Parts: sequence; structure tokens; C-alpha cells
Amino acid sequence: MKRYSFFHSLIMCFGSSNFYIDVKENRKGTGFLNLFSTTILVNIIAFLIINSSISDLNKPENIKKAKDSISNFLDKDGLFDAKEQVNRAFDILNQIPDITIENNILSSTEKMPVDIVDPQTETELMKIDLSESIASLKGTGYLSYLTKDRLITKGNSKKSGEDERILYIDNLEAKDEKILNGYLYYLSKLPKLSIKNNLASIDRESPYIIYNPNRRNKPDIVFDMSDNADENSLLYKESYVIFTKSKIFFPQYNSNEENPKNNEFIGETIQIKNINNENMLKAIDILMPEFIMIIKENILPSLLLFGIVFYYGASLLLALSTSLIGILISKYLRYSIEYDEVLRLSSYAILPFIITYPIFLILSFTHSELIFLPPNILFITCLGYITLAILVNKNNTKQTNIK
Repeated sequence: MKRYSFFHSLIMCFGSSNFYIDVKENRKGTGFLNLFSTTILVNIIAFLIINSSISDLNKPENIKKAKDSISNFLDKDGLFDAKEQVNRAFDILNQIPDITIENNILSSTEKMPVDIVDPQTETELMKIDLSESIASLKGTGYLSYLTKDRLITKGNSKKSGEDERILYIDNLEAKDEKILNGYLYYLSKLPKLSIKNNLASIDRESPYIIYNPNRRNKPDIVFDMSDNADENSLLYKESYVIFTKSKIFFPQYNSNEENPKNNEFIGETIQIKNINNENMLKAIDILMPEFIMIIKENILPSLLLFGIVFYYGASLLLALSTSLIGILISKYLRYSIEYDEVLRLSSYAILPFIITYPIFLILSFTHSELIFLPPNILFITCLGYITLAILVNKNNTKQTNIK
């Protein structure tokens, strides 16, 4: 009968001789079950740490730290001008053609190829040619190349030895395609917005409205450059952002159920004349809470489930590889042991790695004083523990035989 519980194993796997003897003698058929329970526990702990770290982003001191870092980046070399960068961004986005994706294939009704160029630096950012598949950046000045089934980007030959990196668009699920099509839809619909003399204008007839592709009567983004533009208009009440010639408005509609006549708009306003480095950072205050909510409610739960499945699969591979090395170690030590016993010992010998690595990995990102340890270094600890497990059982066998 086994002498130690599951919770004992989480501690005693870190070098207890008696524990590894108990594993070999009394824990038949429980190794992988124990390993699965451990991966669940570790992923829950990691989930709580990440969830706490994300919640901390809403704290005023952390928001200020993020804004200071971005502000320092924007002001680098004193070359940044907020209004100029807004014009630059819309100039680049306006070059993106109407693209859709279906069955992992990108397509467009527009004439190909299309070149995306930074108007300020004349850098060739991307070449888009959805009429072909295989392509190369060699001999071109482009930073990236988008074809009907792949995205090619320049690699870092000094680090990887490769001049190009290829991302194949062939593993997207239907829900991923729907999300990606949504982003492509909005990008292709954006007008060219320009700010001059503290007034905004667009290259389309005003008002120009980008409707939700799933609900055509719902305006998502509104550009109303008329002199009498009213961002409080009921026509725009469900939109995410409203651009007028003098301001950018992020509305929220406050509904009064008792008296519908008292319904009112609330939200944040950025005056075009006040667009500067400091005021551009208001977007952090406006969007951070919603961004955090999306991560916590939609992304983290999926990551928890994915993390458990993926991490358990990786743990099984680690246990198998460690057990094979364990067989070689037992032969070197001239200790006769069955493979299933080595595999059982291996499923517990890797627990120190399984427990410490993901938690340490997360903490190394949130605490700069910690030094990141690559997994191959920590894998060596698994070999150390399987060696320990075999040695203590060899010595225990000798003592038993003497008695």
C-alpha cells in the first residue's frame, strides 16, 4: 500500500529517497494519473497568477507606468509629432485592399499586386499579390509579402540563419476565419483621414459610416465631417467611435428605463486641436478596462483548457523520453529494473520540472529580477531526479537482499 498522498508527491518529488522507493514498490498504475492531476493544479495556479497580473494592469500606478513607457517611446529623439503620425497611420491603412479569407485562402476583387508603402520614410512595408502562392522577398526591398496562402517576412540571418520566415494560412478554423475577416473588413473600409490646421477631413463623402458586417443597420465607426456634425445623434448611438472635423468621440449610451426621454450619451472626447503625445495616451485609459475584460472573460478560460491539454501531452512526451534515458542509466549502474518501473519512476521524477517551470516562466516576465531559465537547463533536473530514483531503489534492493 502506498504511503504518501497526492499532495505529498508535490513536495517529496523534490529529492525524497523514501518517496521514490514507495513509487517503485507501491504506486503501480498511478503515475500518469498523478501526472495529469499535477498538470491541472499547475495550470490553475498559473491561471490565477496571470489573472492577478492582468487585474493589476487596471491599477493607477501601473497604467501610469505603461503611459510613461509609451510616451518615452513616442518622444524618442524628439522626432514624433502626434498629428503627423495620425496622418501617416491612416495613409498606410488606406492602402490595404479589400481582402477576404475562405477555406484558408485569401482573395480580393481588386487588381494585384498592391504595394503598401510608408509615406513618411518610403519604406516598402508589404507587397500583396493574392494571385499567386509561392513567392520570395529575395531581391526586393519589401519587409513582407502576402500571397493567397502564406505571409512571408524577412528573417534575421544573424540569429536564425534564415533570410525569410513563412507563416502558412492553412490551419485556421471557421471561427478564426470569421474573426480575421472582421478585421480585414474594417481595415479595407477605412478612409484616408488627414489633419491640417487642427481640423480633420476624409477623402470620402461625409457622413461616411462603416457598418457592422453582421448587422448592417448598426454603425461601428462614423466619420461625419459636416459643420453641424452631432456626435450625440441617436443615429450613431451604438457606434464605437465617431470622428468629426474637430473631435474624436468614444460614446457610451446611458439608458434610462424609467424615462426613455432622459437617455443620454456619456463617453470620452479627444479634441483634434489637442491631439498630442499626452492626449493620445488617453486611449489607454479608455480602452484598458475593456481590453482586460475581454482577456479575462474570453481568452483566459480558453487558455486554461488548452494549457491543461497541451501541457499534459508535453508531460507524457517528457516522461517517455526521461524513461528511455533512465533505462540507459540503470544499465550503466548495473541495476536490473523493468521498463514499466522506470516509466513509473519517470512520471514522478519529472514533477519538479512540471511544477516549477510554468510558474517560474510567468514570474520571470512579471518580476524582472528573476533570471529566465530555458527549458533545456531545467530538463537536466529531470535526468538528475530519475538518476536519484534509480540509485535509491538500487540501494534499497541491496539492503533487502542482505537482510
